Amino acid sequence: MNAKRLYSDFIQKINLEESPDEIQQLTFLVMEHELGLSPTEILMEKDVQVPERLQANLNIIANRLNRHEPIQYILGEAEFMGKRFLVNPAVLIPRPETEELVKHVPLPVSHEAQPIRILDIGTGSGCIAIALKSLMPHAEVYATDISDEALAIARKNVERLEPNVTLLKHDILNEIIPLSDLDIIVSNPPYVVQHEKKSIQQHVLDHEPHLALFAPDHDPLIFYKAIAARGKLVLKSGGNVLVEINALHGAETVSVFQAEGYSDVVLIKDINVNDRFVCATWKPA
Repeated sequence: MNAKRLYSDFIQKINLEESPDEIQQLTFLVMEHELGLSPTEILMEKDVQVPERLQANLNIIANRLNRHEPIQYILGEAEFMGKRFLVNPAVLIPRPETEELVKHVPLPVSHEAQPIRILDIGTGSGCIAIALKSLMPHAEVYATDISDEALAIARKNVERLEPNVTLLKHDILNEIIPLSDLDIIVSNPPYVVQHEKKSIQQHVLDHEPHLALFAPDHDPLIFYKAIAARGKLVLKSGGNVLVEINALHGAETVSVFQAEGYSDVVLIKDINVNDRFVCATWKPA
């Protein structure tokens, strides 16, 4: 069979409500993952061998897509900052906003004598920590999570991509941070509140881990309070905290860090002009 025919046949199996362009992009991802075909090879109608096993697998993928399962979980990988990360339903799918979070982390000046120490709280797949280690090869990078299943995925990604990231199991709500002299704390903690469920896309609600998504309605800023309170105990003077936030709670999140004595607390908008990040500096009196 030629590649373009296979591509067209796959598209015909998809009955999602997404736009034709989105379905086309999904199909390109599947063709690359399953057959190693580039879009150019598809359009040039390259001849391909399609054994029964492969055709059966393509049918399974189409059925899973039609059940609104995210393509990243189906293929077992997602792209983030130019790298491919292993993912499964134990971890959130990395998002473009979180790439922005990484880009806001201050890079060290080149002449610093000591390597900077970075902690990623709630690492999930490890994408933030691994991306930062790639940007700052001489940094000491640590990453924590409460979920054993998430840490298992993060460990695989660390082994594949940046072996010198250190992973630790840790509960930020109930345990002190087991590190010291940190220069940067970064986190994308759970920040969706339960009453926002109705506004969340169904495929996210059905498939992504609620442990990593939701904060309690009665205390939606609970993770930021813990990060602010425990973080200042382990940050160097002048160290920074940078967190991704719920756009509905920007001012309140700023107040959390101000109340804990942080200075230069800044609310930063994302590319879509939503309040999305808070940066704060710890300068003890």
